[in-house]
Amino acid sequence: MRFIFNILSVAAFACLGFFFYLIIKGSFEAPAYTGLSDTSTVTAVVDQGPNVPSEAQAAFTSGEKLFKQNCSSCHKLKGKLVGPPLEGVEEKYTDDPEWLYTWIKNSSKLIKQKDEKALAIWNEYNQSVMTAFPQLSDGQIDEILTYIRYGV
Repeated sequence: MRFIFNILSVAAFACLGFFFYLIIKGSFEAPAYTGLSDTSTVTAVVDQGPNVPSEAQAAFTSGEKLFKQNCSSCHKLKGKLVGPPLEGVEEKYTDDPEWLYTWIKNSSKLIKQKDEKALAIWNEYNQSVMTAFPQLSDGQIDEILTYIRYGV
């Protein structure tokens, strides 16, 4: 009788050891609870991306490329990086949209002119000067702003 007990004990420990091995290795995963009684109808929710009107799609695509080439090292659409988040930047400067173009092309010029908005941003970000982008046309800036508008 003791012999059978020893065999069963060894087998039980071997099974437990194998079970723990599977858990640690990651091969054994419990099925995910879906909250549905019929799991055959589970469908994945896929992020469709930003809802860009068809007439703005070309500007959005070009603006995304320009943003990644010129802006993404310092800015995110949401949340601070080196510079401020750009979500809502157009609305922030609706009173003077030309100011925004001037700021993007040469922020130092506005700071040297003691422009109040420029000085406020400059001081908020520890007097870090934004990189100048004189090579960007107003049309390219419009494309970047289209990307910012629909990309958030």
